[in-house]
Amino acid sequence: MGQCFYCARNYDEAIRQYQNALELDPNNVSAREALGDAYEQKAQYREAVEQWRKAMILAGDEELAAMLSSADAKGSFNSAVQAVATKRLERLNKRQDSDDYVPRMDFAREHLRAGDQEPALECLKLACEERNVHSLMIGSDPLFDPLRTDLRFVRLLERMKLSC
Repeated sequence: MGQCFYCARNYDEAIRQYQNALELDPNNVSAREALGDAYEQKAQYREAVEQWRKAMILAGDEELAAMLSSADAKGSFNSAVQAVATKRLERLNKRQDSDDYVPRMDFAREHLRAGDQEPALECLKLACEERNVHSLMIGSDPLFDPLRTDLRFVRLLERMKLSC
């Protein structure tokens, strides 16, 4: 339910739903990450960082959790998010270089988080060609809102029959 409210841009209700899920399972990494995303959309950045940091710790990624906390303490929210995204992109590239399958959507999301729209758009194009379920969310996921006025993104949505 939280994801439905999140994609509908009803962030208060999304937060309530994610909190309900975490009452049932406080160690649910996905719910913590999603709660952080909802807080981010409401510009409640401290809360977003707190939930993402907890998710990283639960996932056993102390390095990213420390990086997020350190970057957040030193500067702005955006610099913290970009630092983590850059590290995640490095990891994705290493996995890909060792011939692991890495969905292009993973790259697209991290490029957007890093503030790099051009490579994000290229990765989205490739992600849609992969024909996996992850690309179906680009029509509604608020993360992709910064791309909605880009004609290439609009055409991609039309090609996938995801435009309104």
